[in-house]
Amino acid sequence: MTCIFNGSFMESDRFLAYALHTLTSIEIPLHVIGAYLIIFKTPRTMKTAKYSILQLHVTCTMMDLMITSFWIFYWLIPSAGGFPVGLMSNIGINSTVQAFIAFNVMLAVALTYVSFFENRYDALVIGYIGRSQRRNFWRAVYFIVNVIYVESILAFVFLNMTTQEEGRRIVELKQPCIPSSLLNNPNFINLNVKNEYLPHFIGSMVLIIFLQGLYFVFYTTYYLFKDVAHVSKTTRMMQRKFFLSMFLQAVIPALSIALPFHCYYYLWKTRYFYQSEKISSITYISVEILLFAAYNNLAMIAMGCNGLFSTLVMILVHHPYRSAVLEMCRVRKMEFPRSVVATMNLRPLVKISGG
Repeated sequence: MTCIFNGSFMESDRFLAYALHTLTSIEIPLHVIGAYLIIFKTPRTMKTAKYSILQLHVTCTMMDLMITSFWIFYWLIPSAGGFPVGLMSNIGINSTVQAFIAFNVMLAVALTYVSFFENRYDALVIGYIGRSQRRNFWRAVYFIVNVIYVESILAFVFLNMTTQEEGRRIVELKQPCIPSSLLNNPNFINLNVKNEYLPHFIGSMVLIIFLQGLYFVFYTTYYLFKDVAHVSKTTRMMQRKFFLSMFLQAVIPALSIALPFHCYYYLWKTRYFYQSEKISSITYISVEILLFAAYNNLAMIAMGCNGLFSTLVMILVHHPYRSAVLEMCRVRKMEFPRSVVATMNLRPLVKISGG
């Protein structure tokens, strides 16, 4: 096995910290604008989706700040080792506690995506079928069970972690090119676990969360494209348009975190990786592993862009927010054409007269 560490600035933890802090300075004003638009510029016709949009915005903002400012984890993929260099390290918070908080925030975002689509499912599909009096109670139970499930998996992971010294020895054995100055960092942590089946448990957890979101997307889409006698064509067209906007708002930013995690998982799973000096040139081979930390840094930066993309896409795909931003920039007067009467407040049994 070959391990190469060139010691360039792009491979360093300083580059990662500078890049992510710069990203934070860009994202914070945009997140503030996004929150302002949701709270004060959401029209009544979007009121059933307002709090779902706000919830997703808040959790994505929290994850952004965690990755780009508070945590900033310098990862040594394909191992599970590394160390945080963010603000929480500066104030002396234990690195294991930092990792636990960071993963909780990430999983909160994942569950928020599920809640985001469940809200549309409840408003459209359940609203058409008929909502029972105890519907909200069972929705609360459903999400509480999800939270207990992911917290149990996380607790099991962190209770089975290796010690700091053992984690250092594992990384040094598998990746001997890593400088001792990085391995001896006082905040070094190895997320490797003693239970060999645990990564499969984590993968199953991610799959279960994904399938839940997919279920709500599938059945809501099926409902929107089937014929319903009590819904006018105009109403149905606007329901489809708004659902597509919400789908794009969720899916496009999610790719910025899903793709780096997929790459991390592939490197860990296959153990066959080669990357030349050019970032864009990647070749997989069966005889050696080449650690190129600049790639790890760029993957972390891509993950830190999740909330940035989420806010930008939200503004672009929703007409009221887009119009409000244009008005704030004095590009043109803010106007809401009558054709946008009901983005999604329209329940399936409501008819629009004159539309």
